[in-house]
Amino acid sequence: MRRFLIALTAAATLAACSTDVGSDSSYATDSFRNPTHHGELDFFGSNVAEFSNEENFHGWSFTLTGSATVTLGTELQTANLDTVMYLYNADENGKKSGPNIGKDDNSGEDGISSVLTKELEAGRYFIQVKTSNQAMRGRFNLTTECAGVGCPVLEPTGVADYCWSAEESIGKCLDDSLDATLEGCAPSGAASILCCNGTIGTEDEEWYCADHCSGSLMTAREWGADLEPLYTVFVEDDYQGLEDYQVTAVNSCASPDLEALADDIVDNYNGALEDEGSYEREAWVSRGNEGFNDFFITEDVMTMLDNMMGEPATQRFEASVELSCNNCTDGRTVYGIFYPKAGKLVELVVRWGGDS
Repeated sequence: MRRFLIALTAAATLAACSTDVGSDSSYATDSFRNPTHHGELDFFGSNVAEFSNEENFHGWSFTLTGSATVTLGTELQTANLDTVMYLYNADENGKKSGPNIGKDDNSGEDGISSVLTKELEAGRYFIQVKTSNQAMRGRFNLTTECAGVGCPVLEPTGVADYCWSAEESIGKCLDDSLDATLEGCAPSGAASILCCNGTIGTEDEEWYCADHCSGSLMTAREWGADLEPLYTVFVEDDYQGLEDYQVTAVNSCASPDLEALADDIVDNYNGALEDEGSYEREAWVSRGNEGFNDFFITEDVMTMLDNMMGEPATQRFEASVELSCNNCTDGRTVYGIFYPKAGKLVELVVRWGGDS
């Protein structure tokens, strides 16, 4: 009997050791209780992770400064990968705390990916992803959507803070001796702008490289942007309504900041006015804050724009000018609406006024 108890104890000890990693043990380096923490969730880029022998549980933390509706999903990059997602509150260090406050298994369109939408208040949160079967291996991208005053806001302050290898890639754009490509000239975070060695590019790419990429902002107008449906939701009468629009691609890796971008856009419109007047620009307003929506930029307009761009806008600015007019008011307002994931700025020119 004593020999049996010793053998049983030894077997139990070995079993505990063999399941430590990937188990629910408090000491496991990768477990449901202690997942591999990838740091802050990127709401403006990709969050790619892989289920492997070393990592079966993945987690990210994020912060909301106010109320917001957050949608998180798994974009599967390996066939038949089946994910399960959990949402928790998090402590000040970004570590999950308490029981889950949300869970999803198979709400994705494919029936095996996960999608979780939750209305949240200001605070720290933790999102965790595992597979339905721990033997599964493969890659996924954790996608993000956020709407509300508490959403993270992207405000690039400089090249080094925004993109990896940006300076090297921009150098390729400026050097005519290099056969730079779209991928080489537009590093992570700015992949939507074509910018290569002074050429216009192919017809399929439909981008024009303004001033041969020599400007400090490196912006380019997108050809073929069709925002015609906006006219159906825009306030319009004999004296006011949407007059013009365009979409500008923004290589944020080369843009010093959003202030410089707005000033550059307004300067272009001022140049077109010649001596008729000058636009006065107001400060950027974040989505969800007071002043974002107004008489022209209504929720219906923003909903249609967001659907066209495939993501929610994060900020906007406006600049207005009143033109000379006998016995009447004739004004223009330029709205610049920023879509950071797409790397695009939607510019809307609105006419307003009437008889005096």
